[in-house]
Amino acid sequence: MLGKTEPKDAPIVSRVWRETKDIRRKLGRLLDQPHTLKVVIHDMSYASEIVAVTSSDDVLWLVLDMLMPQDGNQLVRKKPVVRCEARIFHLGLEWSYRFQTRLEELFSYGGMLSVRARFPDWIEEQA
Repeated sequence: MLGKTEPKDAPIVSRVWRETKDIRRKLGRLLDQPHTLKVVIHDMSYASEIVAVTSSDDVLWLVLDMLMPQDGNQLVRKKPVVRCEARIFHLGLEWSYRFQTRLEELFSYGGMLSVRARFPDWIEEQA
Protein backbone atom coordinates (compact mmCIF):
# COMPACT_ATOMS: atom_id res chain seq x y z
CA MET A 1 0.00 0.00 0.00
CA LEU A 2 1.03 3.60 -0.53
CA GLY A 3 -0.36 4.88 2.76
CA LYS A 4 3.00 5.89 4.17
CA THR A 5 3.79 8.16 1.21
CA GLU A 6 0.36 9.74 0.97
CA PRO A 7 0.26 13.23 2.50
CA LYS A 8 -2.37 13.38 5.23
CA ASP A 9 -5.42 15.59 4.89
CA ALA A 10 -4.62 16.73 1.37
CA PRO A 11 -6.80 16.45 -1.72
CA ILE A 12 -5.35 13.93 -4.12
CA VAL A 13 -5.29 14.27 -7.85
CA SER A 14 -4.19 11.19 -9.69
CA ARG A 15 -3.44 10.24 -13.23
CA VAL A 16 -2.46 6.63 -13.68
CA TRP A 17 0.17 5.76 -16.27
CA ARG A 18 1.55 2.34 -17.13
CA GLU A 19 3.16 0.69 -14.14
CA THR A 20 6.83 1.43 -13.63
CA LYS A 21 9.21 -0.59 -11.50
CA ASP A 22 11.42 2.06 -9.95
CA ILE A 23 10.42 5.72 -10.16
CA ARG A 24 13.53 6.85 -8.30
CA ARG A 25 15.80 5.32 -10.93
CA LYS A 26 13.77 6.76 -13.79
CA LEU A 27 13.54 10.24 -12.31
CA GLY A 28 16.75 10.35 -10.29
CA ARG A 29 18.23 13.39 -12.02
CA LEU A 30 14.91 15.20 -12.31
CA LEU A 31 14.26 15.01 -8.57
CA ASP A 32 17.35 17.12 -7.89
CA GLN A 33 16.17 19.95 -10.13
CA PRO A 34 13.72 22.75 -9.32
CA HIS A 35 10.22 22.02 -10.58
CA THR A 36 7.33 24.32 -11.30
CA LEU A 37 3.74 23.23 -11.55
CA LYS A 38 1.27 25.37 -13.44
CA VAL A 39 -2.40 24.87 -12.58
CA VAL A 40 -4.87 26.18 -15.14
CA ILE A 41 -8.47 26.67 -14.07
CA HIS A 42 -10.58 27.74 -17.04
CA ASP A 43 -9.21 31.17 -18.01
CA MET A 44 -7.31 31.60 -14.77
CA SER A 45 -3.74 30.43 -14.40
CA TYR A 46 -1.73 29.90 -11.22
CA ALA A 47 1.92 28.94 -11.17
CA SER A 48 3.47 27.31 -8.17
CA GLU A 49 6.87 26.07 -7.10
CA ILE A 50 6.88 22.47 -5.98
CA VAL A 51 8.01 22.49 -2.37
CA ALA A 52 8.45 18.78 -1.70
CA VAL A 53 8.91 15.58 -3.64
CA THR A 54 8.46 12.13 -2.16
CA SER A 55 8.47 8.87 -4.05
CA SER A 56 7.92 5.18 -3.57
CA ASP A 57 8.61 2.38 -6.04
CA ASP A 58 5.93 3.36 -8.52
CA VAL A 59 4.52 6.72 -7.47
CA LEU A 60 5.91 10.24 -7.34
CA TRP A 61 4.21 12.72 -5.02
CA LEU A 62 4.54 16.41 -5.77
CA VAL A 63 3.49 18.77 -2.99
CA LEU A 64 3.05 22.33 -4.10
CA ASP A 65 2.20 25.66 -2.59
CA MET A 66 -1.07 27.09 -3.92
CA LEU A 67 -2.16 30.43 -2.52
CA MET A 68 -5.78 31.46 -2.83
CA PRO A 69 -6.14 34.41 -5.24
CA GLN A 70 -7.60 37.67 -4.02
CA ASP A 71 -11.01 36.83 -5.46
CA GLY A 72 -10.80 33.22 -4.28
CA ASN A 73 -13.82 33.23 -1.96
CA GLN A 74 -16.01 34.68 -4.68
CA LEU A 75 -14.78 32.03 -7.11
CA VAL A 76 -15.58 29.25 -4.63
CA ARG A 77 -19.18 30.50 -4.27
CA LYS A 78 -19.68 31.00 -8.00
CA LYS A 79 -18.14 27.74 -9.19
CA PRO A 80 -17.66 25.21 -6.37
CA VAL A 81 -16.65 22.35 -8.68
CA VAL A 82 -14.14 23.05 -11.44
CA ARG A 83 -12.28 21.18 -14.13
CA CYS A 84 -8.56 21.76 -13.91
CA GLU A 85 -5.44 20.97 -15.83
CA ALA A 86 -2.13 20.76 -14.02
CA ARG A 87 0.98 20.78 -16.17
CA ILE A 88 4.58 20.18 -15.21
CA PHE A 89 7.30 21.52 -17.48
CA HIS A 90 10.86 20.45 -16.84
CA LEU A 91 13.95 19.88 -19.00
CA GLY A 92 11.85 19.85 -22.15
CA LEU A 93 9.43 17.28 -20.74
CA GLU A 94 5.77 17.96 -20.09
CA TRP A 95 3.19 16.05 -18.07
CA SER A 96 -0.48 16.97 -17.97
CA TYR A 97 -3.11 16.03 -15.41
CA ARG A 98 -6.76 16.80 -16.09
CA PHE A 99 -9.07 16.51 -13.14
CA GLN A 100 -12.24 17.76 -11.54
CA THR A 101 -12.23 18.93 -7.95
CA ARG A 102 -13.90 21.24 -5.48
CA LEU A 103 -12.25 24.62 -5.89
CA GLU A 104 -12.01 25.19 -2.15
CA GLU A 105 -9.84 22.08 -1.85
CA LEU A 106 -7.22 23.65 -4.09
CA PHE A 107 -6.75 26.47 -1.63
CA SER A 108 -7.26 24.73 1.71
CA TYR A 109 -4.91 22.69 3.88
CA GLY A 110 -2.49 25.60 4.27
CA GLY A 111 -2.34 26.09 0.53
CA MET A 112 -0.86 22.65 -0.09
CA LEU A 113 -2.07 20.39 -2.87
CA SER A 114 -0.60 16.99 -3.59
CA VAL A 115 -0.44 15.42 -7.01
CA ARG A 116 0.04 11.68 -7.28
CA ALA A 117 1.47 10.50 -10.56
CA ARG A 118 2.70 7.35 -12.20
CA PHE A 119 5.06 8.24 -14.99
CA PRO A 120 5.28 6.43 -18.34
CA ASP A 121 8.15 4.10 -19.18
CA TRP A 122 9.54 6.34 -21.90
CA ILE A 123 10.65 8.92 -19.35
CA GLU A 124 13.68 6.76 -18.54
CA GLU A 125 15.10 7.37 -21.98
CA GLN A 126 14.79 11.15 -21.65
CA ALA A 127 15.80 11.40 -18.01
